[in-house]
Amino acid sequence: MTTAQKNATLQKYGLSTNDLIHKGMEAEVYSMGTAAVLKLYPGAIDLQHLTTLQKFYASLPRSALSYSVPEIQTIAVEGDICISTERRLAGV
Repeated sequence: MTTAQKNATLQKYGLSTNDLIHKGMEAEVYSMGTAAVLKLYPGAIDLQHLTTLQKFYASLPRSALSYSVPEIQTIAVEGDICISTERRLAGV
């Protein structure tokens, strides 16, 4: 992922590099306000992996758990970047 690709993708979602929360081994996480985050996966993760993860998270019995689990709201691909938007977890 080039800087230009990243900036164009962030701009599409109304974000900038100033919205970066954390950069990990798989993804860069950007704040989309208090309710959501945007994750950029530059080549490390493919669409099928994210779709499987989305289905897994959705299958968890949230009311039976004493902790919050991620909720992938949308998945997209822009060039060689996989993108997800997720419900923002408390503390992030």
